[in-house]
Amino acid sequence: MKRKEQHNLSFYACANIAFHPPPSPSVTHSNPLEIVKLRLQSANGALTPTQAIRELGPRGLYKGGTVTLIRDVPYNIIFFLSYIKIKESLTNNETGHVSRQGILASGVSAGMLAAFAGTPCDVVKSRIQARNSTYTNGALDCAKRLYREGGVGAFFRGALPRMAVQGPLYGIALLSFEIQTQYLSR
Repeated sequence: MKRKEQHNLSFYACANIAFHPPPSPSVTHSNPLEIVKLRLQSANGALTPTQAIRELGPRGLYKGGTVTLIRDVPYNIIFFLSYIKIKESLTNNETGHVSRQGILASGVSAGMLAAFAGTPCDVVKSRIQARNSTYTNGALDCAKRLYREGGVGAFFRGALPRMAVQGPLYGIALLSFEIQTQYLSR
């Protein structure tokens, strides 16, 4: 990819829309799926998705939606800015190109960095959305209680698995996107 294309804002706007839709619609679509998944994971007995949806009701499907939005906006900013900067640093100054390995490494690194930074909000969201959650007084109360219960470390539980999933996921996604963009621009 040539250096001038790296600075093309519309290129990155397209990438952002392709991999992370604007936050409000993203929360509208992903929050119900996420809360049902969390309910199924935290159930002590047999629970079907249909039962989880009935338990939650229409409003309950959006429980924790504000925290999801608060998590996703900084995530996108951190992810795409770090992706651009890491990729620029791996660009060959003589040719203005970055290798496919460089693109992959940039995506993986940016994904891991954003996943780590977003973990505290993800932990709060997950605690609020869990089945039989005792965190029922909102995100701030949940955060205060988490801090009292486990200090700063409580906010980073699950950070490594989250990074291990999201880093490769976004590395592969962005490599695929860049390869397709190069192919289509010929």
